[in-house]
Amino acid sequence: MASENKDVVVSIDTPIAHGYKFLPKGDPYKTLNCRKKARAEGHIVYVVHNPKHQEIGIRVPAAIHDRVQEKSEQTQQSGAKAVQRKDKKMEAEFRGSVLSQFPQIPASDLERVVKHTLTKNSGRVGRSSKLPLNKKAELAVGAHIRHRHTDYENLLANKVPRNDAREQISEKAEKVAKEWKGKSKEGKWMDDRPEEIPDVEKKTSRRANSNHKPHNRPQESSPQESSLQESSLQESSLQESSHQESSLQESSLQESSLKERKRMKRRASVKAAILIRNNILAENNGKTSSAR
Repeated sequence: MASENKDVVVSIDTPIAHGYKFLPKGDPYKTLNCRKKARAEGHIVYVVHNPKHQEIGIRVPAAIHDRVQEKSEQTQQSGAKAVQRKDKKMEAEFRGSVLSQFPQIPASDLERVVKHTLTKNSGRVGRSSKLPLNKKAELAVGAHIRHRHTDYENLLANKVPRNDAREQISEKAEKVAKEWKGKSKEGKWMDDRPEEIPDVEKKTSRRANSNHKPHNRPQESSPQESSLQESSLQESSLQESSHQESSLQESSLQESSLKERKRMKRRASVKAAILIRNNILAENNGKTSSAR
């Protein structure tokens, strides 16, 4: 049976059998499949040894050798394409995350950050699977600014401790990062913009819209009216803030009171348990004395 065929060990000087090809050792996929297919078809597999009796490869039928070789190349090509697709997707997502956080980053710096951070087997933050994408982009840009736009490397070269060097260049690094984050249309830095409009402004805006009546000609408010409106807004904002502070203080007091009641209950439970245990011990001691 084909499965009972045994490999034949031959020397490297032994002439190769007719219709056979030599497969060097080193590719487990090719070696395993050539040996498996040769045995399945009832062919002998010749294991080739060097003068030191070390295995250096095998000899298998040429047809099997060529089929396995072709299959291996196809597998490698499809695998390489899959890796390329994955790398392109990762690069596009990383680039988009950098631009979303630092829209004013120069094109040359963007390319440096992407290329440097996503280098394979580099151990850099871009290849880490433990951090979210936006955090990886933020850390990568921060490292790039530190090394390329400050005196950080010069400080390290002059034996300045790493933490001290980072502290010395922190102001310059933050300035560059802020410039790359850009400004909004209102002239505010993007990272300083409020995430949503305060409730007071929303309510005032809705009230103004509901009270507005169309006229043939738009009327402009006088400086006095504008001043009164601003004062009203400020007063409403202060009242709202005061109300929120009062609510927070009240919640804090309630929470403290609840915790204190819980502590008192626990203490009472412990004391009761100790009292019961002491009574039981005293009763047992009394019974023991009576028995004696």
